[in-house]
Amino acid sequence: MSTHRTINIGLSEEQRNGVGEILNRVLADEYVLYTKTRNYHWNVLGIHFDPLHKLFQEQYEQLEQEIDDIAERARAVGVFAVGTLQEFASLTRLSEEPGQYPDARTMIANVLHDHESIIRFYALISSPAMSNMAILARMTF
Repeated sequence: MSTHRTINIGLSEEQRNGVGEILNRVLADEYVLYTKTRNYHWNVLGIHFDPLHKLFQEQYEQLEQEIDDIAERARAVGVFAVGTLQEFASLTRLSEEPGQYPDARTMIANVLHDHESIIRFYALISSPAMSNMAILARMTF
């Protein structure tokens, strides 16, 4: 993934591309989680429909903002943010279940698992060996 412009933020092009790869992987994960959460908002059933319907909406709205922030961070380091379903599918570490409509308890377990996966990835990139890239990935530009 190459940069399209020269910028001077104290990182080499190789380092900026590395940060961009991390940001685009996180972007893909967050987008898949957004889509799954929106799907569950539309399709939740049962006696807890109303609170879960509202909870899933709150979550996908928060994810939508996070997705935008991550994409803008990628652009700020000089790389293009991925933005197609095909790119998201190829970069994500999360799984989807097309045609599956789980019960409410399983929906909650699935989004919890995905949030935990994303958190583990953040923990991995926050390790001392990755600290410079992780710090930059979290910066607000």
